Amino acid sequence: MLQGGAAVLTLAVVAVVALAGLVVAMRRLPSPSLDLSLLRIPGGSGALLALALANAVNLLFFTTLLLQYLMRLSPFDTAVAMMPVQVAGTAGGFAGGWVIARLGVVRAGVTTLLVTALAGLGVLIAGAGSPMWLILVVASLYAFAGFSSVAPLTQRVMDLAPADEAGAASALRTGGAAIGAAVGGVLVAAIAFGIFQSSFTGGLESNGFSAPQGSRIALAVRESASLTGLQPKRFGIPIRDVHEVERRDFPMLDAAEITAYQSVGIAAAIANALAALALLMSVRPRLRARRRRTRIVT
Repeated sequence: MLQGGAAVLTLAVVAVVALAGLVVAMRRLPSPSLDLSLLRIPGGSGALLALALANAVNLLFFTTLLLQYLMRLSPFDTAVAMMPVQVAGTAGGFAGGWVIARLGVVRAGVTTLLVTALAGLGVLIAGAGSPMWLILVVASLYAFAGFSSVAPLTQRVMDLAPADEAGAASALRTGGAAIGAAVGGVLVAAIAFGIFQSSFTGGLESNGFSAPQGSRIALAVRESASLTGLQPKRFGIPIRDVHEVERRDFPMLDAAEITAYQSVGIAAAIANALAALALLMSVRPRLRARRRRTRIVT
């Protein structure tokens, strides 16, 4: 059986191949259930790519994990703590229309995506000893900027579609966002947990554990997301209380968790910056097609 990164990579490849097969099948059918005609419209592919990239990294999901495992909050307390982030996201959704009215659809989309990318990099200021309010402020800024980009991204896709194909464009827009979230979620989770395991293993080895011990403990923590319930004797650790292990003998656990979270923030920044570029590039094919039509007319 494949494990770890190999399994994730295999699943990602299978997903991409399946997606390519779906596209080919839908384009060959006389009456496809999913109309892909938007992909043939100049700029359509770029707009959908921007939409997929913008949904590829769910930093807010990893923020809830960080609050539970770094701050030791219960699921209920985590939900309460995330309320300001949810309010910020809602406000960002309303702000998207305001930004469109002042900048136009494409400029609004590029601007909000770039601001979202900068907000994603904000996680780099958070450390293992950072107060919870700092993490929540960064997450709130990211939520506000990220949700403000939803309106221009959606409007861009709808603007490219002919009026009689608005329903198909809406379905394709939903599918593009879902595909981006699914594929991106798998890849980002693999990266985050891989970095966590590597960082935690290095911390264990620097604190006197052998390399095999460090690898086994880090893998077990990665699979269970907590040291609670592990059997210390299995790893040759003469400690009875596993809860004390987390705080006393594994201080590097917090550092590994924040390092993994920071990697997600960097991934979010890269994905949103690439989404801004894709959205900007979606204008060029449209302009080229317009120039060709002008030359033909003249």
